[in-house]
Amino acid sequence: MKDWTWEFKNEFKLVEPARTALVIINMQNATACRTEGIAAVMRESGEHTVGERYFSQIEQVVLPNLKKLLTFFRKYGLMVLHVSSALSRQNYSEMATELRNSAMYIGNRVEPKVNQFLPEVAPKKGEPVIQKSSFSAFISSPIDRVLRELNVNYLIFTGVFTNLDVEGTARNAADLSYRCTIAEDCCSSISNNLHNWALKNFNALHGMVRNSNSVINELFLSNRNKSDI
Repeated sequence: MKDWTWEFKNEFKLVEPARTALVIINMQNATACRTEGIAAVMRESGEHTVGERYFSQIEQVVLPNLKKLLTFFRKYGLMVLHVSSALSRQNYSEMATELRNSAMYIGNRVEPKVNQFLPEVAPKKGEPVIQKSSFSAFISSPIDRVLRELNVNYLIFTGVFTNLDVEGTARNAADLSYRCTIAEDCCSSISNNLHNWALKNFNALHGMVRNSNSVINELFLSNRNKSDI
């Protein structure tokens, strides 16, 4: 079937920096650190090659580009939200049944070290932290209310995993009429195929896929004649 995209995307630009938020998803020890959480699961299951590719991608590509994007947002006072997968109930009952075993094995609880944010992209004072218990933050957190209270309508999505939490949250956001972009070099999945197909699907139907430099350029140029940027 021939690829196609919605016509609105011909006019879809990041033209309102003051209404734009950077959404950083699951950049925690549990899911993005080679010594904690899912890394331990991969080691015990013998998935050394998969784990090495995934964590090398995070360390060499995702983190440098996400830090660059985060630095830009903070420099110009733009909105940043951090989304974490962390549960508060002892029996993990707030998570869907089919996901509980993996969450319990990894230790997806609010307080343990395994669910702390990576220091390179950890929240700063004043940046909202949204706690979710499902792949999509719009299913199990107050993110929609928070964004609407902040008068945000343009969302830049980053983090892990591209094909689960990132795309799932971004797709729900698009269904709620947010204008969404996934920064492709600021997210990763267990395999390149999962990463690439998630981006292809999202770009075809739901929003934009750009790299971090393009996001920065569009945000900067769209407001080049204004005093705040």
